[in-house]
Amino acid sequence: MKKYDNLRATPFTQEQIDLIIGSILGDGCLHRDNNKGNFKLRMSQCEKQKQYFLFKFDKLKPFVNTFYKSIDKRGNSIMYQTATICHQDLNKYAKMFYDASRIKHIPENIEDLLNPIGLAIWIMDDGNLHENVNMRICTMGFNYQENLLLQKALKNKFNLDCSIKDFKYKTKLYYQLYFNKENTINLSNIILPYMEESMKYKIILKPSETIRWTPKRWR
Repeated sequence: MKKYDNLRATPFTQEQIDLIIGSILGDGCLHRDNNKGNFKLRMSQCEKQKQYFLFKFDKLKPFVNTFYKSIDKRGNSIMYQTATICHQDLNKYAKMFYDASRIKHIPENIEDLLNPIGLAIWIMDDGNLHENVNMRICTMGFNYQENLLLQKALKNKFNLDCSIKDFKYKTKLYYQLYFNKENTINLSNIILPYMEESMKYKIILKPSETIRWTPKRWR
């Protein structure tokens, strides 16, 4: 128990915080086992994205120590899952991103929280190239005002322009962020150094570019 007590008193590195922010924006979630405990970050990826899952798992050490596989009965696929230890530093992010009903929201200070590593994680989680040209970020879990906050943060922080496009599904209106080709290329250039190799299909790679991810880029 002393080992985990020491870890709970050990702060995350800035790069781990960036990864956590990107994961919260994407597929990750903050959870706690009881109403008085500290929060933990839960993450999962499908079998196809195993290498990306292991990439994130490795980056969060020593705050993660094991992972397991399970069968997603809805899609009849294998899922890899893990969670960090419960950590007091995650409580402030839970307060920022979740309301009392445990619904995820975008905080007003998202511009201050989002850095290139977090942006790369967010894209690897929830981004996709439409017709291999236009980046789309699946922000359907957030309302229009929250999409505006994300749009503003991307402009102010990274000088990236994107539009908010809506669509209906089963009579409900959803939103997503959409980038034209020029801004997709600019976005790709920003996050390329932080992309896990198997996830580079999600961005535009120029034929002349030969940059590959190495641990040194993450220190």
